[in-house]
Amino acid sequence: MMPIISVYVDEMTAARMKAISAEKGRSVEDLAECAVSEAALNYFRLAPADSDPGRADGGANIITTHANIAGT
Repeated sequence: MMPIISVYVDEMTAARMKAISAEKGRSVEDLAECAVSEAALNYFRLAPADSDPGRADGGANIITTHANIAGT
């Protein structure tokens, strides 16, 4: 089971997320999940490999399991 994180956003961010959702055909929740995942990946890109708990292979490759907010 994946952890659930609830966040509050301002009205402008909510409007932007709704517009992206309509354009991409993805739910706002899916887009938010991808944004959080991307933020965590970006943090650990410059950190020592052995400090990243998301490197399932021991540090050789970053393991990702989501399509980014742009859908790639």
